[in-house]
Amino acid sequence: VNAYYNGKYASAVSILEKTADKPDAAYWLAQSYFEDGKYQLANAAITKALGANANNPYLLAAKGQMQLFEKKAAEAKQSFDAAIAAAGKDEEDKARVLNAVGHAITRAYNNVDKVGDINFAVAKLTEAKNLVLAMKEKKRDAKLVADIHTNLADATLKATPGEGSRAFVFYQEALTADPTFAKAEYRKAMIFKSQNNVPLYLETLEKAVTANPANVSALDKLYEYYIFTAQDAAKAKPYGDKIVALLPPGPNNEYFKAVGAYQTKNYTEAINIGKTIISQAGEKTKPETYKLVAYSLIGNKDTAAAIPFVEDYFKNQAQENIVPKDYALKATAYSTTPGKEAEVVKTYMDAA
Repeated sequence: VNAYYNGKYASAVSILEKTADKPDAAYWLAQSYFEDGKYQLANAAITKALGANANNPYLLAAKGQMQLFEKKAAEAKQSFDAAIAAAGKDEEDKARVLNAVGHAITRAYNNVDKVGDINFAVAKLTEAKNLVLAMKEKKRDAKLVADIHTNLADATLKATPGEGSRAFVFYQEALTADPTFAKAEYRKAMIFKSQNNVPLYLETLEKAVTANPANVSALDKLYEYYIFTAQDAAKAKPYGDKIVALLPPGPNNEYFKAVGAYQTKNYTEAINIGKTIISQAGEKTKPETYKLVAYSLIGNKDTAAAIPFVEDYFKNQAQENIVPKDYALKATAYSTTPGKEAEVVKTYMDAA
C-alpha cells in the first residue's frame, strides 16, 4: 500500500499478487492496476476476489470503478450504493468505505467522457471527512485523513474545472494531517502545472520528494520536465537514476535508455528499444513506452506507422494521466491517413 501511494505501482503489484486471495490485497492490487492503465488485469483481480467475497464493500467500490471505465454508469451506481450499504457501523470503517467510493468515481471521471456523478463523489468524500474529523484526534489514522482530503481535492477539481483554490486548501489539510503524505504535494503541483506556473510546479514536486524520497510519481514528473520540456539531459539523469533504483528490475527500466536515444534524435534506436520493451513486458508495459515509439516513428517520417502505438497508449494509459498533448499526438498520427479527417478534428476538440 505504501508502494501504491508512492506511485511505485509495479512494486505494489509484485507484492500484492502474492496475497490476492485476501479482499484487501485484491482491492489494492486492482487500484495499482488502475493507476497503471491495466484495466483488464484490474477487472480480473476484482472479479476473482468478488467470487469469494461478494459483499466486501471495498471490492464493490472497485467494481463500480471498473464499470465507470466501461461507461456503465447505472451499474456503477448500484455497486457504489451496495458498497456503502455493506459498510460496518464503526465511524472509521464507514469513512474508509465512503473514501473508497469517492476515490473510485473521481479516478474514473474525466472531463471528456463525463461518465459518473462527480458531485456524488464530492458529497461522499465530504461525509467521510466529517466522520474522521468528528473522531478524537488520538484515534484518527493520519494517513486516512490525508487520503480523504486528497481525494476530496481531486474530486473538487474535476467538479469545478479551472478552479483550484478549494482543492489547494484540501491538499494543504492533507499535509497537515500527515506531512509525509507526498501524494497530496504531488497533486498540488498538478494545479500549478495546469496554470503553467513552472517555478511553483517544480518547487512543489521537489517538496513532494522531500516529504517522501520514495515518491516515484514526483520523480517521474521532474524527469519528464527536464528531459522533454527543458531538454536538459544532465539535470534529468539523477531523477531517472533514482526511479530505476526504486523500481523492481525489469524491461520497463530500459525506457530511460529509449528516452535518451529519442532526445539525441536517434529515432531508430528509440523505436527498437521501445519495441523490445513491449515484446518483453507485454501487458505490463509502461504506457509511456507506446507514446515514445509513436513520437520516434513520427520523427522518422513514418507517421502512419505510429497509429497502432498511439492507440495502444490510449488503451493502456490511465485516463487521469492523458494530457492535451497526447490528443495532439493522436491527431498527428491520423493526419496522413485519408478518411481520418473527422477523427482528427474530434481529437483536437477532445484536447481542448
